[in-house]
Amino acid sequence: LPTMASGPVILESAPTITSQEQRNTERNVLNCFKNFLMSGSSQDEIRLNRDLHFSWLKKGLQSLPTNFAGLDASRPWFIYWISHSLEVLGEYEESIWASKVASFLGQCQDPAGGFGGGPGQLPHLAPTYAAVSALVIAGSEAAYKTVDRE
Repeated sequence: LPTMASGPVILESAPTITSQEQRNTERNVLNCFKNFLMSGSSQDEIRLNRDLHFSWLKKGLQSLPTNFAGLDASRPWFIYWISHSLEVLGEYEESIWASKVASFLGQCQDPAGGFGGGPGQLPHLAPTYAAVSALVIAGSEAAYKTVDRE
C-alpha cells in the first residue's frame, strides 16, 4: 500500500476539491513533522495542553461551532469522539454527561432500528456504531436502555 512517505495517495483519476484538500492536509502534516524533527526538539518537549483540550471537549459535547454545520450527519461520531477523549483524559463524568448523551442519541434512533447521523436522518451502520459506542462510554443504565434491542 502507498504511504504518505511515498507521495500523496490519489484515489481518483480526476482531482476533486476533496482530493486537493487531502493532499494539502497531508503536506501540512508532513511539514509539521519535518519542522519538529529538524528543530532538534525532543519528545519531552511535546505537551498536551490538557486544560485547553478539556475546555473545548466540554463545550463540544454541549454544542459544536457553526463551522461544523456541514458535518451534521456525523453528530453521533462527534459525541463518541468527544466522549472517548474525555474518557482518555479521565474527565468523563457519567453523572453530568450520560443522561445528555442518551437523550440526544435517543433522538437519532430510527423507530425501525439503527441510528442516523442526527435526529430524523436515515439510519445506517456508521452512526449506529458511533452511537452505541458513545452509549457504552456513558455507562449508565439509562444510556444502555436508549438502544432499542427488539
